[in-house]
Amino acid sequence: MEVGGKLGRHPRFAKKLVNFVSQREAVATIEKLIDLYTKNMGEEFERFSEYVERVGVKGVLS
Repeated sequence: MEVGGKLGRHPRFAKKLVNFVSQREAVATIEKLIDLYTKNMGEEFERFSEYVERVGVKGVLS
């Protein structure tokens, strides 16, 4: 599973979060990511890719 990529004027490659996971693990991981993101956004309306860049993959996993 990879996170933090984006397209547009300033594209960014996604970063590997975890290796292969089951569908159940993927759903649980996505729910955790959304929860952490909404609780820890720096600026109002900070894009998820910017959040991942700011906290890093280890921060996203915490």
